[in-house]
Amino acid sequence: MTNINSPSPFNDFINNLKNSEIWFRVSIHDIKQRYKRSTIGPLWVTISTSIIVFFLSVVYSQLFDVPLETYLPYIAVSIILWNLFSSIIIESCEVFVGSSQMLLQLRLPFYFYIFRLVSRNFIILFHNFILLLILIFLYPNLININYLFFIPLSLIIYFLTGVSIGMMLGILCTRYRDITQIVINVIQLSFFITPILWKRDMIKSDNQWMIDINIFNHYLDIFRLAFLYQEYSYFSLLISLLFCLFIFIVSFLMFNKFKKKINYWL
Repeated sequence: MTNINSPSPFNDFINNLKNSEIWFRVSIHDIKQRYKRSTIGPLWVTISTSIIVFFLSVVYSQLFDVPLETYLPYIAVSIILWNLFSSIIIESCEVFVGSSQMLLQLRLPFYFYIFRLVSRNFIILFHNFILLLILIFLYPNLININYLFFIPLSLIIYFLTGVSIGMMLGILCTRYRDITQIVINVIQLSFFITPILWKRDMIKSDNQWMIDINIFNHYLDIFRLAFLYQEYSYFSLLISLLFCLFIFIVSFLMFNKFKKKINYWL
């Protein structure tokens, strides 16, 4: 693995991809440390998510007067994906500050810490997929096999977007620490204005433009619509791909400009 003085941010990115075994093992170690002395370890995340999904589904299906058998899978997929998004975004704010001792003592590339963060949250995501497997068992016709390809594609988009956001927020929040609190509040607000606990067709068509400009909705739909046997939104896929490409480029530009100052800001 190259050191932090690599002349090209693209080389740093590619070198970390080539050395995926390193940051993946460190991610597993992070999770083991988090659940040290626990009998079932990260499965507690799956259990707590399942409990939340069940009670939210029961309560809100009554409030919105929708069938539980259609609302439960919708809530499950939405909550699991939202946990991934929010965790990556919030943890990105502290990705360099929280690893300041390692950054100041070791000559590891900055992208190592970003990949470590994103892969750690993806491991937790795959634990939560146990709940989705249970839903498939309960509702065998849940997935449309015609759209099955879009599920791994959406995960690739999530991973690349997570790496890009991790680098951008890592740099910004290392330089300006108050941005962390702004990000946390934005994420909390976004949870309520994004179709997670409610569905698109529950609001008037005149107001659905608010959903169309919500990037979180598009990111949810590229996985959610493929999993829930609904008509796929190629528009959401296009928006997600363009947004992923955009922040991917912006993150490279930011890293190239500020990488020599990150250690100084710590």
